Amino acid sequence: MADLEGTAGVDPVPLSSIRLPLARLGVVFEDADVAHRADRAQQTWTGRTKSGRHVVVQRFLGRPDAAARKLDALSVFARVHQRIPPGSLRAPRLLAVSSADRIAVLEHIPVMRSAFDVTPGRAVDTAVPREGGRAVALLHRTAPEGDTVPGEVVTAEFEARVRAARRDEALFQAIGRLARTTGRSGVTPSHRGLRAERVLVGSGGEVVFEGWEGFGSADPALDVGMFVGEWLCAGVLVGPDGAGWGRPCPDDAVERGLRRFRGVRPAVDAFWSAYRETRPVAGPALAARATAFAGLHLIDRVTGCDAAGGHPGMEVGLDVGRALVVAPHAFTDALALSAD
Repeated sequence: MADLEGTAGVDPVPLSSIRLPLARLGVVFEDADVAHRADRAQQTWTGRTKSGRHVVVQRFLGRPDAAARKLDALSVFARVHQRIPPGSLRAPRLLAVSSADRIAVLEHIPVMRSAFDVTPGRAVDTAVPREGGRAVALLHRTAPEGDTVPGEVVTAEFEARVRAARRDEALFQAIGRLARTTGRSGVTPSHRGLRAERVLVGSGGEVVFEGWEGFGSADPALDVGMFVGEWLCAGVLVGPDGAGWGRPCPDDAVERGLRRFRGVRPAVDAFWSAYRETRPVAGPALAARATAFAGLHLIDRVTGCDAAGGHPGMEVGLDVGRALVVAPHAFTDALALSAD
C-alpha cells in the first residue's frame, strides 16, 4: 500500500539550482524565503511568485521512469478534473510541467487540517466526509483517460513489513485473493492514495484533495477503502476520546477495536451515503472489497510507524485489519458500508 519510490538516480537539490527551469515555466519567487520540505519521493517548495501567485513546486526524486509516470499522472488528472462540475472536487490546478527537470508547478490552496482529525470529547463532523464521499463518487463516475492498468494492490515493501510483524498465512492468502480479483468488476479514474495528509480541510471548510501524482485507473473500492481506512485508524488507534491505547491489547482486540470505531462511524456513514447517492451503482460487492482495502490500510498504517517499538496499537491494528481482509463480508455493516 505504501507509495514511496526509492531515490536511486537523483538527489535533492537547492532551489537555486532549478531557478532557470522554473523561470522558463514562468515561476520566479518573490524572495528567497520559500518554504521547503523533502522526503524520499519528492522535494516541495511553497511560496509567492513575483506575479503575485501562490504556488507549489514539486520536484520528483527516484527513478526516471517513476518520475515520468507521476508527471504524466498529474497531466492526465488535470484533464479529467476539467470534466467534473466546478467546485465539486477541489484540488490544486496544474499550472506547468517540465518533464526534463522532473518539475510540476501547482496552485497552492491554503489548508488548515486533515479531514480525518478527531476532537476528543466532541462528536465527529459529518459534513466533511459527506462532501468527500460526493467528490470521490464524481471522480469515479468520470470516463477513464490515460492508463487502464490497475496499480499494485500491495508492494513488496509492504508485504515485507507485514511478514516481519506477523506470520499469518491466512492473511497473506486473503491479500493474494484481493490482488488477483481487484478490478475484475471494472476500473475507474482513481486517486489511489487517499491518506490523511492528502485529504485536507481548507480555510473555508471545504475538502481539498492533494497528491494526484499517483492518479490512474483502479478498482473504485481502493479509494473508498482508503478513505474508510483513515477513519478506521482514527477510531481504532486514537479513539474519539483521543486516549490512544497506552497498554497491551486485550484478547478480544477485534471486538474492542471495532467498539472504539463506533465513535467515528457516523463519518463513514455520511461518506458512504453521499457516495452511493452520487454513484448509485455502488453495491454489496464494492462494499466488501472496500472493507478489505480498509483493513489493508489499517495494517499499512500500524506497520509503517517509525516510532521506537512500533505503533502502540500495532497488535490491535493487525488483528482488526486481518479480520477485515480475511472476511470482509462479515464486517461491512460494522464499518457502515451496508448496502441498505
